[in-house]
Amino acid sequence: MTQSTLISRQSELPMLPEDWECCSGGCGDACVWQIYYRKKAMHEAMQQNSDTAEQK
Repeated sequence: MTQSTLISRQSELPMLPEDWECCSGGCGDACVWQIYYRKKAMHEAMQQNSDTAEQK
């Protein structure tokens, strides 16, 4: 996988999990919602970094 492919994939906004994907079993870090929120935070940080780099 090339660097540009990796950046492109990481810059895509993650999809919200469907209700049926969560088992409500208290999976901790493995919960589909926790994974979604981590990916969303990473996406937002990358967007912020990209916007900052473009302003320079």
